[in-house]
Amino acid sequence: MSAAGSKRPTFAVVGLGRAGFFHLTSLSQLQNVVSLKYVVDIDKKVADAAAEKYHAEAAYDIDQVLQDKDLTAVVISSSTHAHFSQIIKCLEAGKAVFTEKPISFNVKELEIAVERAIETKIPFFVGFQRRLDDNFRVMRDAVQEGRIGKVRMIRTSSRDNPEPPMAYLKISGGIFHDMLCHDFDMLHFITGEIPETVYSVGHTYNPEIGALNDVDTVIVTLTFSSGILATTDTSRISAYGYDQRVEVFGEKGMIQAENEKNHTVIIATEQGF
Repeated sequence: MSAAGSKRPTFAVVGLGRAGFFHLTSLSQLQNVVSLKYVVDIDKKVADAAAEKYHAEAAYDIDQVLQDKDLTAVVISSSTHAHFSQIIKCLEAGKAVFTEKPISFNVKELEIAVERAIETKIPFFVGFQRRLDDNFRVMRDAVQEGRIGKVRMIRTSSRDNPEPPMAYLKISGGIFHDMLCHDFDMLHFITGEIPETVYSVGHTYNPEIGALNDVDTVIVTLTFSSGILATTDTSRISAYGYDQRVEVFGEKGMIQAENEKNHTVIIATEQGF
């Protein structure tokens, strides 16, 4: 779509909470290749304010925008309980879909959504963004190519920054569905395997999160039928910034991958590194 004079695909962002505004920021940075046409939220004030800021049309229900034949794609970042029904509506309307995870808390609904996307052959993406990160893709390819031999252990870390607001955490589905699912997805992405056993321990340092019957810090141990042992740790808050790392240890070596850094400069003085 980058060729001169070509028509840019048009997007609608549905759900203007924490994740929705991340997507609005991304789309606003892609103005040369895509066009943000609609912002959708059941809160009229939120939708109107976003429409003014991002130069889009405000809508208050997904059905309003799906009637637009010129709409190309929909980004679903609404509350989790709404994902499945909105995904089905978009696919039935012939719109490409990017949805925040999870598709649903119900396994049967998840299967229906995926099957419907396959049947319609409409582009359908779920927000496991690390699968599209060059660093983690290179790691996966190296493992699959046998560069480090048979995998023996995998360690992943996922620590968030800033701590999400309580309004979001109340509807997030909890730390396992909301955060650890990314690490579980990475384990599957790298190995192609499903774990046989899962054991976890957690603690709540923030009493507000505890009041939600949730935890904010977790360590998980997983075992696989091939003999792979894996651990993942996660935290809702990381004082020093957003932090994701993966290490794969094999019989012939080790591979590490982490988030992109602004630079690779290291300063070492008498105070240390």
